[in-house]
Amino acid sequence: MGSNLTECRIRADFTHDSALWVTEIHFIRTLADVEPNMINSEVRSGIAISVACFFWLLMEYWLGLHGKYLDVEPFFFGLILLIPLIGIYWGIKAKRDRFYHGSISFFNALKSSLIITATTSVVTPLFVWLYISAINPLYLLSLKENQLAMVRDLNIAPDSLAIREADINGTYNTLSYITSSFLFTLAVCLVISLAVSILIRKSPLKPAKDQKVIKPVEK
Repeated sequence: MGSNLTECRIRADFTHDSALWVTEIHFIRTLADVEPNMINSEVRSGIAISVACFFWLLMEYWLGLHGKYLDVEPFFFGLILLIPLIGIYWGIKAKRDRFYHGSISFFNALKSSLIITATTSVVTPLFVWLYISAINPLYLLSLKENQLAMVRDLNIAPDSLAIREADINGTYNTLSYITSSFLFTLAVCLVISLAVSILIRKSPLKPAKDQKVIKPVEK
């Protein structure tokens, strides 16, 4: 009898502890709102943006914009900003339609866009490193020589010229360029995230009030 009672108490305590653990886990996930599928959606969007930017670099390389036509490349640079703009917009739109049933608040949109921004800011510099290390190792050298030629054509004082040349030499190295890529990507995506979160927010539709149908009076 005593052993059965002890066994029942052990089972009761185990069941109680298990219930507490389940409740705590559910509470934490509710506070953080980090369902795996929801997070994966934003991470995929961020990776897709980074991959698209990488293919854009390859297209510029194939067109000769990183070599023979390097002077023309700045005119095409602004077009690459369309990739994070479109990517973040469609990522938040998909999140709104699939997980929030067509309506999303500003804060939920901003939270999702920040996850996309973080993913893009981390993955994009990795692709940049791959490009300047394996695909086009002379890219930074070409940029540096182009900038030095432009500065030398200004006919400025030798002291000012030496300072500018030192700045250029310090800018166009692998570590500095990847760091600049990370900061630029982060800044651009943050601005886009804020703008998209404001524009894409959508409140749930309010149920229509019951309307009484007035039937005509028969004479």
